[in-house]
Amino acid sequence: MGREASDDGEDPAAMHITSIARAAKTVSDRMNFDVDRIDIVAVEPLTIEVGARMLQRGASYDPATGRIEINARNNAPDGPDNLVKGLVAHEIAHAQQDALTT
Repeated sequence: MGREASDDGEDPAAMHITSIARAAKTVSDRMNFDVDRIDIVAVEPLTIEVGARMLQRGASYDPATGRIEINARNNAPDGPDNLVKGLVAHEIAHAQQDALTT
């Protein structure tokens, strides 16, 4: 079953990615971080073990490249905007911490 277009003809998946991009721009502006270092992807989420729990990673910072990746597939389109903003802020904080220690 495919995704249906919204009433205005826009693809819900594209609208979701646009929403994440907007949140990333807002947070990166507030944290003085280059939004061009943030990539929004839609890939199968990586499952990682944290303590005794298995979690699906929704975002990551790569210190080798200095880039942040936000996975649209693991961030619910109907979730609160503040959750995405918090996720982006968390990853930016990793990048900023990395910049202070290198």
